[in-house]
Amino acid sequence: MEISTTHAHLDRGRAGRRRGHPRARLVVASLVGTALLTGMTAGVAHAAPVTKKSASSKTVRPRVTVQPKAITAASGKKAKFTVKAKGKHLTYRWYVKKAAAKTWKKATGPTAKKRTYTVRAAAGLDAASYRVVVTNAGGSVTSRARTLTVVSKPTITSAPTSVIVSAGTKAEFTVSAKGNKLRYQWQTQASPSAAWTTLPGKTGAKLTLTARAAGWGSKYRAVVSNTQGRVTSAEAWMFVRSTRDDPYALGKPVLLNDWFTGFVLNDHVDLSDGTYGVISQITTCYYGDEGSALPWLDLDVAYVGTDGASYDNDGIYVDGDIWDTDLVYEGGCTSFFGVAIVPSSVVFGGVWSVRDSSDWSNTVEGFFQGL
Repeated sequence: MEISTTHAHLDRGRAGRRRGHPRARLVVASLVGTALLTGMTAGVAHAAPVTKKSASSKTVRPRVTVQPKAITAASGKKAKFTVKAKGKHLTYRWYVKKAAAKTWKKATGPTAKKRTYTVRAAAGLDAASYRVVVTNAGGSVTSRARTLTVVSKPTITSAPTSVIVSAGTKAEFTVSAKGNKLRYQWQTQASPSAAWTTLPGKTGAKLTLTARAAGWGSKYRAVVSNTQGRVTSAEAWMFVRSTRDDPYALGKPVLLNDWFTGFVLNDHVDLSDGTYGVISQITTCYYGDEGSALPWLDLDVAYVGTDGASYDNDGIYVDGDIWDTDLVYEGGCTSFFGVAIVPSSVVFGGVWSVRDSSDWSNTVEGFFQGL
């Protein structure tokens, strides 16, 4: 019906147009406008709806992309901890926990709220841990903790101590030091007038060695070093108690109790009765706290044969033996002869024995080289 009507109008319109009638032109224009309007309306009705995508207003929580690294720094130098994180509008807060601490505390300084935290290394910060909390509106994230190792010049915290040991046993000296990457080297001085020498291979905090009678009165010390410097410990003495198998040598004076005693020479005489008269010159100095003392009262001298028996003068006295000594004052010295009658079968290879009883509660026996 609509199509026919339209055709009819169009026919009449064409007829009118051919005759040039104004009404016919108006009708045609109206029909054309209606058709265009109808097509546009239909197109709009069937087209897909257009929406505008809106941006999300939620801020994403930060994410650490590069963790801080552990740092080793010399004392007095600057150490820098750096973190890299992804996110918008980030803020930083660094925290520190010292080696002996149990809780984290806010780091201080102008860079404590920066991406890179700078701290001057000091001994008190050695082994301290550092971490950073990165925050924005979406939340926060904490980095891994990293350690600051401070390399400073070593300091001795405990020096080796003097020891008294028997020959053939172990002697130990220990040093304790504070510092990083420490190296140790032990040294010894054989006598007060000798130079200090290095002990090869003795490079630990503890020195262990087998004591020998010859080492009586030797001193030991440790040199502790690292890249920042070196420090030498206090000296420690080693006093060795001699044995029959390891006696003190001639010319080696040693302190027994209060008497500093040494044998200068040995000699012997064949008495042609199966015995030898053995004689030795002995020098002794008094260092007790009594002010003075008598050698013959404190010291007992005998010769020990290879059979283990002790032999004395057998009632034979000679001028200048221990019985002729006088009172010796503190710091003073005297000399006398030691005499013993020893069977010829056990004399060679024997040793002299001196028992110092100046300390009545602790008699000390020293063995000295014999024939």
